[in-house]
Amino acid sequence: MSNRSLSYQVVRPICIVFSIAFAFLLRSGFAMSQESPVGGGVVVESLHLGFSGMGRVGNWLPLQLKAVGGPAKEEVSLFITASDPRGDLCDSVVAVDKCDSTGGISLSGVFITGRLDGLLRLRLEDSAGKILWQHSVTCEAADSKSSASEKPTDSASPEKTNIVSRMTLMRHHTQTVLAVGFPAGLQELSDRLTSTLSRGAMTLLSVSSIEDLPTSRQGLDSVDTVLLVTEYGVSERQTMAIQDWVMTGGHFIVSCGENLPQLIASPVGAWLQPEFGIQDEVRKSQDLTALQNYVAGASQLQTNRQNVPIVQMNSDQPRVIVSSINGPLISRIGAGAGFVTIVAVDLNLKPLNRWLSLSQFYEMLLFDRLLDAGNEQANRRGRISSSGVTDLATQLANASDAIPEDERWSSWHTMLMMLVYLIIIGPLDYFLVVRLLHRPKLTWLTFPLLVATACGLTAWWSTSHRALATVREVHLLDVGQDRFRQTLHKRSWSSLSTADARYGRVAAKPLPVIAGESTSSEEETLIWHGRAEDVYGGLYRSGGAGLGQKTSRRLELNVPAFTSVPLMVDGSQAFLAESLEGVSINQVFESRLSMPASGLLEGSFVHHLPAAIEDWVIVLGNRVYLPSQKAEEKFRRIEPNEPWSRDSGGVRISEIRDFLRGVRLVSRERTSSDKKNASTTTQIQATYDTRGTNPLDILLMISLYDSAGGENYCRLQDDYLRRDEVSDTIQLNTALLIGLVDLPLTQLQLDDQAVEPAESRTVVRFFLPVSRTGTFEAVKEADPKAE
Repeated sequence: MSNRSLSYQVVRPICIVFSIAFAFLLRSGFAMSQESPVGGGVVVESLHLGFSGMGRVGNWLPLQLKAVGGPAKEEVSLFITASDPRGDLCDSVVAVDKCDSTGGISLSGVFITGRLDGLLRLRLEDSAGKILWQHSVTCEAADSKSSASEKPTDSASPEKTNIVSRMTLMRHHTQTVLAVGFPAGLQELSDRLTSTLSRGAMTLLSVSSIEDLPTSRQGLDSVDTVLLVTEYGVSERQTMAIQDWVMTGGHFIVSCGENLPQLIASPVGAWLQPEFGIQDEVRKSQDLTALQNYVAGASQLQTNRQNVPIVQMNSDQPRVIVSSINGPLISRIGAGAGFVTIVAVDLNLKPLNRWLSLSQFYEMLLFDRLLDAGNEQANRRGRISSSGVTDLATQLANASDAIPEDERWSSWHTMLMMLVYLIIIGPLDYFLVVRLLHRPKLTWLTFPLLVATACGLTAWWSTSHRALATVREVHLLDVGQDRFRQTLHKRSWSSLSTADARYGRVAAKPLPVIAGESTSSEEETLIWHGRAEDVYGGLYRSGGAGLGQKTSRRLELNVPAFTSVPLMVDGSQAFLAESLEGVSINQVFESRLSMPASGLLEGSFVHHLPAAIEDWVIVLGNRVYLPSQKAEEKFRRIEPNEPWSRDSGGVRISEIRDFLRGVRLVSRERTSSDKKNASTTTQIQATYDTRGTNPLDILLMISLYDSAGGENYCRLQDDYLRRDEVSDTIQLNTALLIGLVDLPLTQLQLDDQAVEPAESRTVVRFFLPVSRTGTFEAVKEADPKAE
């Protein structure tokens, strides 16, 4: 028999097997892509994912499902299987509730996906685990050609228009604005920015009615700005969700005019009225010149001699952005890490909705400037740094990696070891059996012995040099305050590495940070953590073929734990534990800070954490307060229950841009060529270390990214953690205190056993309320694009 015929007989059955397997996979995938009432009887009337089928990858997205025909008065669970950043699958329970007496069920919750493309598989199960209904949703990137050209395949089917079958997922570079419907001018701005800017500076998300706004903070996780205009009938739960979202870095914009009674009667009005001093009656005016002047080069804003209702605000605490003879037209106030803006006229009613420059007005309102396509595109050139990191969030993830970069073997190390191995089993083995022993046949014995010895040494080295489980953690504690409570926002970035490959249960046990604090809250999650990169484990990598996928499971609702996680030998799994809870006012800190007309920080504050705050910095406006270089050790720490003030001693004041860029004066020796009165000091500027692993430095740059000059200085983007940027907030009535504290926030557990971290560092950020006294005009911020 010829070699050719033998190869054909061998290859043919292999091809047949692969063909059958491929056909089976295609058939299975096609079957899963169809809505399938497996258990029979259950009919889903509506399914809404994200915001009209849109959302952002790596962020929590809202979900609403309504169905009939379920088991009466029995518990039903909704599961979602989605990709994680590694390309594996994560099976999670997202909502649990009981059917009513007629079998009707309404479920709402949040879900998350770690890839821009792929499938979301949804299923309803009863208490016995029987599948009642299943459905698949196709995900695709917002910038893909198919998302722009194709439409959902079931869009023509009237009975399925309320069931989402396709989702569009965005990257993190775009700023997202959520509105009810499509307010005048906002859609025009979104279309214009998408067409003129290469990466799309803004994406408009929309819900059809105000009842569809999320009822939890996590449901707003992928939203940067929420706009409320004309309609204000939000519920108590929706208002609490917006408040918590603002405290964690959101921007809330309310535009109101003649519908002021509706606003005051709503929970949103009850929240904002005392903050801004909103009066019960509107003032009418025909002069809107101040709004027109707010936009450079704007067209004329004509009132046609008609009175325009204007909301009256008389509080002296908000910062007035646009003022007129009739009082403030745009006011802004800080709230935790975020801020709230009120526009005293209704932008969706006459005459504003007919203003030709309304889209430019929204552009100023959202970005504080008119975006220039040439500058934006120029800033995006050469964004990849020499370290291979493009986002500050990725640098922070590297700081918490269980296997740091200096402990990893690069491809050059691997190739070197392969070369050494080839030398041992090749020339060395030949020299041993031929030259020394003169018995070439012994190679049948020495060769397997050398292979076995090399494998044994490798296994011994890997097990002896690494612990059974290695954990590194970076914690961030944000504490903000409103009129009635203080909000603790805890985040822990953890990375776990094990010495053996297996499935394990991973949980995050919350730890108290103040005396009397409850260790449980309504919002506690533990989820995988992805990087905003196009690399392995990155959120922007394509799904691929899906061969060898593993599955992790989160099958306990509202419990910060994975029931099962695939763990690889000497690999690392990244997790993010997060919680948000409210405590009584003054329980974490007490702020009596004030800001007079001079702009200098006056008054004092005291904190009640169980540990001292070290390496602290306080920022307000364009000034930074920090320990002086010659300060005593006691001034470099802010001890618990001891008041701090600017006059406490050892405090120096610096300009924020100089501090963040490391600008300092260096003395030099006078040379013979110097003139008599020439200066002997030189001003130098330190470059930002893109390879640094100090979490305080990284989070300080994330917090004040725009103040430092943005990408022009850092050479990195700040897209993934954009909501943690507070340069706008510190220009209002909020001072930022950031420092290190020896206070872990969570404890990672593997198989219900606590794992002692190899390294754990905690950064604290206090958003201290500052009372404004006297007339104050904020110092104009330096241009963030300036070199």
